Amino acid sequence: MAISALQKLYTKVRTIRQSSFKSGKDQNIPVRVQDLSDLEDKVNEVVTQVNTNETNISGVTPSYTTYKAFLNQAGTGAPTATILENTIGTIVWTYTSTGKYIGTLAGVFTANKTVCLPPTNYGNTDDASGIPSRAFCMGTDNVNTVYVETGEASTIGIVAPKNGLLATGYSYIEIIIYP
Repeated sequence: MAISALQKLYTKVRTIRQSSFKSGKDQNIPVRVQDLSDLEDKVNEVVTQVNTNETNISGVTPSYTTYKAFLNQAGTGAPTATILENTIGTIVWTYTSTGKYIGTLAGVFTANKTVCLPPTNYGNTDDASGIPSRAFCMGTDNVNTVYVETGEASTIGIVAPKNGLLATGYSYIEIIIYP
C-alpha cells in the first residue's frame, strides 16, 4: 500500500519535473529543477528502503510454534480437529469423560511457556440474566497434554459438564508454545 502511494508520488514528481507550474491566469511559475531532483531522489530512496524492509519481513519466521484449529465433538466421541495452522506437531484428541477432552503430544507443552486460548462462548444465554449458558476452559497440566472442558449452566453460577458443545466453525482453539 505504501509502495503504491510512493510510486504515484514519484510519477507525479517526474511529470512536474518535465513541465512547469501554472497559476492564476495560466501564468507559468518556474520550477527549480534542483528541488525536484532532490525530491525525486528522496522518493526513490524511500521506495528502495520499503522494498528492502518488505523482503526482510517476508523471510522472518516466528520464534514460537502454534496450533490453530476448530474442534468438533458429539456424543462420547473424541473431538476432531479442522486444522488451520500447525507448527507444533500432531495432537491426538481423546474423550475422557462428560465435557472433558485431552490433546496429547509428548513433551511439547512446556510449563510457563504454553498459552492455551479456549473456545469462546456461543449459543444460548440464560434469558433472565443474559449470561452465556455455555462455558469452555482450556489449559495444560503437564508437558504431554492439553485439556479442553465444556459445560452448560443449569442455574446462574453452576456449570455442569456437557458433551456436544464443540462445533466446527464456532469452537476455535489456539495453542502457542514459546521457546
